[in-house]
Amino acid sequence: NYDHFKKFLLKNKFYVGLKIRESSLNLENLDLNEYTPLLDKLDSKGIKFYDAKKEMQDFPDHYKKLEELSWEYGKDFPMPEGIAHTREPFDQYMKYQKLFEEKRYGIEIVAVAGDTYVGATDIHISPKTNPHKAWTRSLGVLREYRRRGIATALKIKAFEKLREKGVLQVRTDNEENNPMYKINVALGFTPEPYCYDYQREL
Repeated sequence: NYDHFKKFLLKNKFYVGLKIRESSLNLENLDLNEYTPLLDKLDSKGIKFYDAKKEMQDFPDHYKKLEELSWEYGKDFPMPEGIAHTREPFDQYMKYQKLFEEKRYGIEIVAVAGDTYVGATDIHISPKTNPHKAWTRSLGVLREYRRRGIATALKIKAFEKLREKGVLQVRTDNEENNPMYKINVALGFTPEPYCYDYQREL
């Protein structure tokens, strides 16, 4: 129902840079026990999971490690053609991080191997306007730790905490060729309408 917008953009030499699929999951329908073997396996390999806000504030260099982790895995997120990833100053990162923790904190789960932060996901809620729905802002795992089920485990750990808070639905979005989309489908996420990201060279 946005044909008039699309016509305007195309007329003015915009083109589709990314095609993003939003998906949603009803947490009441998710059987968390199904993933116990995966969580036990990762635990036996020394991969631990923590609530970043409630359990990690005393970890050495916590926020520096968290920012470094998000920068490293974030470099692999798809970007529109011609746009490069840019690392924001640490004080700017902390500004948004504190806002998230104080106003929008659904959950942030961090996967740790020894002293190394290897993966994380942060999920936002709007407690005043929509406390029963959450949105995934980001999820990523360092390259050398991928294909071990850590991304799935991060989601499961996050969903456990969200259900305890009364959250009923989680939404996320992925570029259509992003491998994370397949993980979401396996977990039971169902597709919502596509989102098109238009751009134009100036």
